[in-house]
Amino acid sequence: MALLNPAGLSFSQNMGGASPPQVIRLVNSGDAPMTISGIRTDGDFAESNSCPSVLAPKASCPISLSFQPTTTGERDGYVVVADGAPDSPQKISLLGMATVPSASLSTSRLTFAQNVGSTSGPQQLVLRNTGDGPLTIASIGATGDYAARGLCPVVLAPGASCGIAVTFKPTSAGPRSGAVVITDDADSQPGNQQTVRVTGIGHQPVASFTQTVLRPSASVHAAAPATTLVLTNAGDGPLTVRGVGISGGAAGQYRQVNNCVRVLGPGVSCAITVSFTPAGFGIQAAQLTVFDDAVGGAQAILLRGAGTGPNALLSASSLNFGSIAVGDVSAPEHIILFNSGTGALTVSQIGSSGGEFRESDSCPAVLPSGASCMITLTFTPSGSGLRTGGLTIIDDSRSGRVQTVSLLGTGT
Repeated sequence: MALLNPAGLSFSQNMGGASPPQVIRLVNSGDAPMTISGIRTDGDFAESNSCPSVLAPKASCPISLSFQPTTTGERDGYVVVADGAPDSPQKISLLGMATVPSASLSTSRLTFAQNVGSTSGPQQLVLRNTGDGPLTIASIGATGDYAARGLCPVVLAPGASCGIAVTFKPTSAGPRSGAVVITDDADSQPGNQQTVRVTGIGHQPVASFTQTVLRPSASVHAAAPATTLVLTNAGDGPLTVRGVGISGGAAGQYRQVNNCVRVLGPGVSCAITVSFTPAGFGIQAAQLTVFDDAVGGAQAILLRGAGTGPNALLSASSLNFGSIAVGDVSAPEHIILFNSGTGALTVSQIGSSGGEFRESDSCPAVLPSGASCMITLTFTPSGSGLRTGGLTIIDDSRSGRVQTVSLLGTGT
């Protein structure tokens, strides 16, 4: 006696494909060998088997069945076994449901606006399987300056949906176009593609400064008047200022305060106020850097403050009056005191030593920058031979607090 187990099978398969196989077993439940003369199917079903031509008593063999629908909807069929059993042929019914996946997207277009070189926040695209069969997703990608990251399974069940995150990173300013492309087997057509058009504008923030070099000046150890630098976003995209700092050899002589560390919309300005207290004379070089997302990522302002102060220069470092008769007064000799510095020179004292040298001068207590004055000296020897003395000037010159001139003459 022949038995087929189970007594029926049902299948579900997308159009255009073959279902995974299901197995039934042909069992010889009798006590004598059973001859198998044929196994066949009808309808949209196919079989393969490893049954021998004679099946031993109590033995069984597998019959593998698959469903490959040729049209949609419910499909009926049979598997028929012709054998030597008294009730031959054996037949069981097969039921197949032919399905078709269908892909639907939440929108047909996405629009972005983003600064050049930076990545936008994601926009979500929803893919839904609106068919009655599983949707197999082969790939999800994007073209142009866009990226798509699918949070989708390989097989999307009927009625299920999944998200696709789309971002925009423009490589240049202006309009930028692209597409999100999903490749799947929608409508039972492997390689089918769903496309979403993506458009975006690449914006370019531009950091514009009222000055690119700051040149404050002040006397050494005195504070220069503060200088305010204005930063304006001259571009068409938001400018994000991440920080402001000062670096360089003389960085410690500068300070800055600002209200710029924020997002500046197009046309919006902020202020950076720089103060300077020179620790030495001459140019004190440093650099103010604004870190932002404009082209280059950082903007540099040169700091070239000058430490100023008076500087005393003398027209001669020594005077020789020559030979003068004892008791006589020499012709006058002159020394010019010149302030070559950038600040006023305070003259505390001018005097001569040696007793035989006399000085008179027209020098004020404060000698302005670039000004000069005359010091007049005479020699009256009180004895014969070489006579020496000196002229001493005490001031606040950066070249030294005391300037001296050697004086000599010969009494005859």
